[in-house]
Amino acid sequence: MDKINALKSIWDGFDFTYLLNILLSVIPALVCITLHELSHGFVAYKLGDDTAKNAGRLTLNPIKHLGSYNDGRVPLRLGKARAGEYV
Repeated sequence: MDKINALKSIWDGFDFTYLLNILLSVIPALVCITLHELSHGFVAYKLGDDTAKNAGRLTLNPIKHLGSYNDGRVPLRLGKARAGEYV
């Protein structure tokens, strides 16, 4: 019973505004980055460069626009951030 009371007190004391602030900033940023990178690829495709189309980046799927290594560990270690993968 002590464990249940301890968990209940942690749950009651958790500040959900911090989590809400993170969600309200990350989700719009992800949408903006996706649209931004999609527009780069679309304009490049219309001007004759099919690199983005061949790489599968002419999509609204945000996973396709994020790189794996360069957008993760390297910028965090260097204190730099990059929005999306280059077309």
